[in-house]
Amino acid sequence: MNEHYVFAWRRRKVWFTKATVIGHNYDKDQNKMILYLPGGGIREIAHWSDCECKLGVDWVGAQAAQIKKEAGQTPI
Repeated sequence: MNEHYVFAWRRRKVWFTKATVIGHNYDKDQNKMILYLPGGGIREIAHWSDCECKLGVDWVGAQAAQIKKEAGQTPI
């Protein structure tokens, strides 16, 4: 089971937009952030260099669970 976390972003001081995701990745060549959604879909945020993001403690927990999974340990 994948861990979910909230990925919040904004562009030019506008309100933060939020999405619940299971992962994200920056595509440097196309300057876009790719968000992986729990249902299997994706969302792309174009012109990522104009944005900022905010990740909370839920992201830290998801990262810790992923590291333990890759190491073959049972997540707590």
